[in-house]
Amino acid sequence: MQIGGRAGHADAIRLRAARSSAFEEAIRAEWLRWAVGHQDTWRDRRFATVSLYQEALRHAGHFHAEGIRSAVYLRRWWTSLWQAAMRPLPGRHPPVPFVPPEEPACYLPNAHLLFTEDAAIDGDLLFVCEHPDHPEAGSVLVPNRRVYFVINEVTLTCWPDGTPVPVLDLSLSLDADSWAWGFEAMLPVIAEALVVPELGAAPVELIATVNGTAFHVLAENLSRERVFGDANIRITGRGRSAALAAPYAPVITFANTEPRSAQQLMEDVLTINGIPLGWTVDWALTDWLVPTGVFAKQGTWIEALNAIVGAAGGYLLPHPAEKILRVRQRGIAILSDTSRQIEVTLRLPVLPETGIIEPGAFVAYQDGGVARLGIVRSTRVEAGLPEVWQTLGVQSHA
Repeated sequence: MQIGGRAGHADAIRLRAARSSAFEEAIRAEWLRWAVGHQDTWRDRRFATVSLYQEALRHAGHFHAEGIRSAVYLRRWWTSLWQAAMRPLPGRHPPVPFVPPEEPACYLPNAHLLFTEDAAIDGDLLFVCEHPDHPEAGSVLVPNRRVYFVINEVTLTCWPDGTPVPVLDLSLSLDADSWAWGFEAMLPVIAEALVVPELGAAPVELIATVNGTAFHVLAENLSRERVFGDANIRITGRGRSAALAAPYAPVITFANTEPRSAQQLMEDVLTINGIPLGWTVDWALTDWLVPTGVFAKQGTWIEALNAIVGAAGGYLLPHPAEKILRVRQRGIAILSDTSRQIEVTLRLPVLPETGIIEPGAFVAYQDGGVARLGIVRSTRVEAGLPEVWQTLGVQSHA
């Protein structure tokens, strides 16, 4: 027993000596983990939050989102200029007051012209717009010059396909006693096939354009002209209003079976079995009532129209291109009321400012040292390139 006790004591001494040895087996020190700078850390420990490098976490603060993200629709429809329509709510809705648009300049190259001012001493023509409220608006002054610079353009094409027709020269004419434009043109012989209609067909319709003004005409007659080394053809015809007269229009008996105004009578004439012909009337006469059975006429459409217009001293003017018949009032009666009348001829180019001046227009001109005001009774346009001229027959007081 004593020996054994000593042995146990000896083992204890060995253990104590081993702890003081310079080289011995190390024992894990649990407290060292808190002081080591590099080690596997625990995720649930406080020191993990101060590490410079760690696993990233999603930032859940989306209400502080960056500048670019999905848009959110902003409902501010009450300030939009265009929006979905809705039914009006119950109650009264006063209408928005109508603001009429500004009237355009009343001068048009093909419109009526009223010359109310004295011409200048230098002989300039003064074109004044025919407007009852603004007589000074739309005035056009044509200077009296030795030379006028105008770029003339004359074309002749087939209607409706627009096939060009070569033309050497052409002329157009109209007077106050005519209801259709007169037409004449000289063509090279190679153009004959373009203007000759098929056997039994209606005349070929052409469009003659002179400095921007278009005229629809019918090539009714054709003749050939031959000279040594040259061959041409000459065609003559009338404007498209010739379709309302013989030989193209039938003879009809016209009558009014009920009271009608003169304008209504003209509209009734331009029908066949109650169906409109496609022509309209630009009415500029003082209208009157025609009792039942007073109007009776046998003839073509144009003859019936002339009978109605002539009853009031008016006359028909065909539109150069459209299917429109214009009616002007008592121009002859006013001019022939008193004193002597004179007829003068004015020749001037087809200027962009005036266009082609038609019968019924008023012209103020200088006759020597005398300022005169007259009405155009006839117009003739002669286009022989490179020159284009219009000749006006003007009637005025002496």
